[in-house]
Amino acid sequence: MDKAYRLASRLRDSEYPHYRDTYGWTRYLRGEYNEALTYIEPVLETLPLNAWVHYHLGKVYLALERPKDAQKHLQNAVDLSKEEEAFPPTEEIQTILQQLKDS
Repeated sequence: MDKAYRLASRLRDSEYPHYRDTYGWTRYLRGEYNEALTYIEPVLETLPLNAWVHYHLGKVYLALERPKDAQKHLQNAVDLSKEEEAFPPTEEIQTILQQLKDS
């Protein structure tokens, strides 16, 4: 994880939004949720139809205890991923969405 973080940190100011999302995700994985938000949230403006960005943002919002925002973006991730053949976190997202609905 540390190696991935070091590699991704070189990309945090990249002109490519996918790289900034990746950097933000490494911050999330390190438990640095507010920092992750500052990198992932702006990427959504550039990549509004990217299921992975919505997934990452939803997970960050969940960690920051913002369930309504988390639910919105996780649902968007599922909806947008229907165009893809396989979206690995679909089952995890469905579980989270059900938990949010039940709470």
